[in-house]
Amino acid sequence: MMRADAQENTRMDIKAEPITFDQVNDDDPGTWRRLMRSLAMPNGDAAAEHLAAGRPVYYADPQSDETNIRKWPDGRKERIRLGDDDEIIVIGPVG
Repeated sequence: MMRADAQENTRMDIKAEPITFDQVNDDDPGTWRRLMRSLAMPNGDAAAEHLAAGRPVYYADPQSDETNIRKWPDGRKERIRLGDDDEIIVIGPVG
């Protein structure tokens, strides 16, 4: 069993190490959590890496609890929501 201070240090270390999409391991759910934290980092480095690699980024819609925003590398933004089977449903353009 880890001591509480050791657990806290481990959590802090994970938070301090950003991860990119290429480093995600489908067999390790922890890597997905690290990616989500990296994308949420205030400096936006991970999101910028994804956009530069040609992948969209997703973030919470500040105007709604039921939708999210998908930003494409070309700058387009779409309001989306997840369907019953985690299918992405485009509601419409943002802006």
